[in-house]
Amino acid sequence: MNIYSDPLGVDEPPREAVLTIGNFDGVHLGHQAILKYVVERSDGLGTVGAAMTLDPHPIKLLRPRMAPKLLSTLDQRLELIGRTGIEVALVVPFTHRLARMPAESFVKDVLVDRLGIREVYIGANFRFGADRGGDVALLERMGAELGFKAAASEMWRLTRTTLGLLGRMLTGTASVKNLSGPISIAQFAGQSAKLGLSRFLDFLGLVSISLGILNLLPIPLLDGGHLLYYLLEFVTRRPVPETVQIFGQQIGFVLLLGLMGLAVFNDIMRMM
Repeated sequence: MNIYSDPLGVDEPPREAVLTIGNFDGVHLGHQAILKYVVERSDGLGTVGAAMTLDPHPIKLLRPRMAPKLLSTLDQRLELIGRTGIEVALVVPFTHRLARMPAESFVKDVLVDRLGIREVYIGANFRFGADRGGDVALLERMGAELGFKAAASEMWRLTRTTLGLLGRMLTGTASVKNLSGPISIAQFAGQSAKLGLSRFLDFLGLVSISLGILNLLPIPLLDGGHLLYYLLEFVTRRPVPETVQIFGQQIGFVLLLGLMGLAVFNDIMRMM
């Protein structure tokens, strides 16, 4: 993977890339889903897949006292990004000047004029530009005007669908029978493959996003559980006791085992 440490300055990164933008701290499954989708899109278009990340973390510069404890260093982040197949990493130095740049100017001056992107993907909750004014809707609108595809809309749709279904299951308005295990997933994969490569990649994207979202649930053993511990440390101003962490891991193991068992049970009932 080629790394550009000053892509908005002296460096000359390749143009017409399929790009994703984010902090990618920890490069969890949700990040990996977006990164791998970018690789698939770039391969299909015959161009490069690129990831843009900021250093330091914006909160560390703007509100240092509220800066979260990062899960990975920049070098670790880049190594994990490279493992997904991304060919180009753009490490943008985050400065006060960049923080004051309006989202519209960032899109036109950086994404279009400087990088000449063909497509761009961002996570569902990612915001950019001054006052966090940039989002998926802005990318869609400006993409139509300036000639790039705001492919983030498809990632947002899949993420929103998964979150909506998960929320309905948690509130009881949707049945837990919607959970699928490995047997159903394998069957759906075969059916989507018969419909063509595009449908198959859409299915893989949905599975990846679903796994990424589940990984962020506040259950010990998952990334969401670690984030919960960090939140507790931030609120209490002291480390979470080791006994609490061990107990949490045991509870998390039971919950995950129960969830997996329910999914497999659903698979078996569908076959009967």
